[in-house]
Amino acid sequence: MPQADDDRRFLEANLERFVSVYAGTTTLFRMFAVT
Repeated sequence: MPQADDDRRFLEANLERFVSVYAGTTTLFRMFAVT
């Protein structure tokens, strides 16, 4: 079972990183689109 917990923690960390990167890219894109 510990392996499953590690996998879940790993996926959650990757998801948070992906969301932050996606949000940053979207913000940059909006800034460039407005200009």
